[in-house]
Amino acid sequence: MARKIHLVLTVGKNPLPVWVAWDRLTNHWTNEGHEVAVQFVHTPGSEDEKERLKEYCTTHGVTVRDDIEVDARSPDRADIENQIRKALPPDFTDLHIHYTGGTQAMGVATVYAMMVVQHNLLGQQTIAVDASYLDPGRGILPATSSSPAIVSWNDDLLIADTRVNITPNLKEIATLNGFRVGPFDYYKIDGTADKRLAPQIPTDERLQAGAVVLDNYRGIVEQEFRDNFPKGKPWSDTFHKNPDEPESDDFFHPNDGGCFVLQASDSKWENNILPAVNEAYPSCPWNCSKKELPYPAAGGAADQQRDLEEMDKFFTSHWLEYAAYAAFKNVLRSIEARSPERANFELYHNVYVTPYLNGVASRDFELDVVAVLGYQVVVVSCSITSNKSDIKQKAMEVYHRAKQLGGDAARAVVLCVASSQDARLVEDELKDETGIERPLQVWGRQQARGGGWGPVPNMDNLCAKFQSLCQDDLHWA
Repeated sequence: MARKIHLVLTVGKNPLPVWVAWDRLTNHWTNEGHEVAVQFVHTPGSEDEKERLKEYCTTHGVTVRDDIEVDARSPDRADIENQIRKALPPDFTDLHIHYTGGTQAMGVATVYAMMVVQHNLLGQQTIAVDASYLDPGRGILPATSSSPAIVSWNDDLLIADTRVNITPNLKEIATLNGFRVGPFDYYKIDGTADKRLAPQIPTDERLQAGAVVLDNYRGIVEQEFRDNFPKGKPWSDTFHKNPDEPESDDFFHPNDGGCFVLQASDSKWENNILPAVNEAYPSCPWNCSKKELPYPAAGGAADQQRDLEEMDKFFTSHWLEYAAYAAFKNVLRSIEARSPERANFELYHNVYVTPYLNGVASRDFELDVVAVLGYQVVVVSCSITSNKSDIKQKAMEVYHRAKQLGGDAARAVVLCVASSQDARLVEDELKDETGIERPLQVWGRQQARGGGWGPVPNMDNLCAKFQSLCQDDLHWA
């Protein structure tokens, strides 16, 4: 028998879980043939978040009843009850309160109002009442149910994994949280306009080049990277030292063409790395046997100029970002092959984000690798520094940015070449400072045998890390 369900959602400053509850609950009920109408409870401080949620619901054809505005500290329970009753159609059958969003006082008052509504209608009509919240999957529930789940009074696990069957959409997630992802126009510090690109999907050739570098990075190659690219000489003097702007770190196209000679002694460059780089940047091919790169003068062919700049980014840090992307992609694809319900993910590189929802942005931030698992955002930040203080600063920033973009369900990882000891220390310090168990993971070098720095992980090691992240921490497996 079809039921008419009135869903009341409390709204706070984190709208994403409210949207998740609306999406999962309404889909759950409408798939069973029931009708659903929605009503929002909010405070003046969450007006903007409520409006974004309300606009999303109305554009998707959902019936939205009049909002209920309450005081954040002392919500009027009688007023909430009266406004819920006023919004109810005469033939409704179910009243459901979802209280993940908003203050605890708001949630308690709204659930109390639900019970009063049921009591006052006794003898007039029979209604079913239920209340639920979104458990984020942090070990509160049994291990078999540690994915994000909607838990209700009547059904316990009403929805076992809220990420299943949600269409991943990074743009919508960002908008719900008050941010915008590229493309967008951007004003630089000097007042000139620029464009930020949409989130990127790297070519297979660049992913392969990143993987090849990681697999050959141990030992002498690591030092040669530091000596040659991109801050080392002579690469820096050739492509970063602008005579007119000596303090600038921007890429500089030399006025005259020439030939860069790699100061490398290992055959890995000749046999493995440079051939992979040539596949990734075909307009600027290396002479692999001589380890030479002929480069054009400023104003040369557009493809050569573009590939030369992109190659500079590759040698800076993009090689590690591509390796991380490739490993994450391999793991997500293997999970999808085993569990087709896990096919709903997105994976991006170079994601630009701004808090300006409209117009031209004057500030933004960039994220290296971003995955969306259903609606759960996972950010991977990459760095080839081994300095502990720099890693911690980067870790704090990426944790904060991940939360801004993806809300409380977001997770973050820093991939770096710090020692395994320093990586664990940064993780422990973040745990102490945030009070949350592993709010962010730091992946550095492998454990050294008998002391020392230890080796940089290879692709197999990195894939194993992402497999563990997906299976043990995200329960996406």
